[in-house]
Amino acid sequence: FKASIFIACDYIAHGEGMNWNQLKQLHNDGYDIQSHGLKHTNLKDLKSEEEIQSVISGGKECLQQNGFSPTIFQAPYNKGGEDPFIVDTIGKYFNLAFTGHSELMFLNCDGWENFGYDQKNYEGITDCRPYFSDGTPTPTNRFAMKEWSHDREHDDIMETTNEDPHGIDVSYLLYKKFVEVVNSQIKFNKPGNINAIPIVGYHEVTKDAVDATSPELFYLEMQYLSDNGFKVITLDDLGYDKSQERF
Repeated sequence: FKASIFIACDYIAHGEGMNWNQLKQLHNDGYDIQSHGLKHTNLKDLKSEEEIQSVISGGKECLQQNGFSPTIFQAPYNKGGEDPFIVDTIGKYFNLAFTGHSELMFLNCDGWENFGYDQKNYEGITDCRPYFSDGTPTPTNRFAMKEWSHDREHDDIMETTNEDPHGIDVSYLLYKKFVEVVNSQIKFNKPGNINAIPIVGYHEVTKDAVDATSPELFYLEMQYLSDNGFKVITLDDLGYDKSQERF
């Protein structure tokens, strides 16, 4: 399996993540390198439009300067998709973007209207255009894609237990939820007609953080996908049809 890796350039600049040579090696091995911004800061907390544009455009420029060609943006903290200026700015520099969470991403952005799924994220839309007719951003679109965050799920579990965050009991709950999410697409899809896919996001694979994914659990989840014949794609493999406004 290959993954899409979203890079916040300030982490590399400060030595807090992988270095550029390691990223180039991953890219050469088939991994997809995309942008997480010039710095990892919540776009909604920035006070000026210039600062917002700097984080979005600078994240693309720093990757380009190091030999990558990012086309997808993940907003830090997945925030900002309801702000028209943020959506407009993302659209100037990227083809697709993430702002928000849902267990499934519907390729027509029609989860609620046509399938009764996740009203909060899909009400009122049947395609993936970024704006309603009144100019307000739609809840899910090509600049507001939705992922299922493994770390957020871990955090939710830890709010209800005092167990070891990487112990067998918590890991079992996470594994069970992972299996549920990746299989939840089945009832919406038929052979040759894919309507929904899970986009699984991992923030960290380590035991050094309470809400991170342990390497052992990550291995078991990847093994589950392999043993059960799942096809895993990078986001760069996910196309978008602008004429139909759908993935």
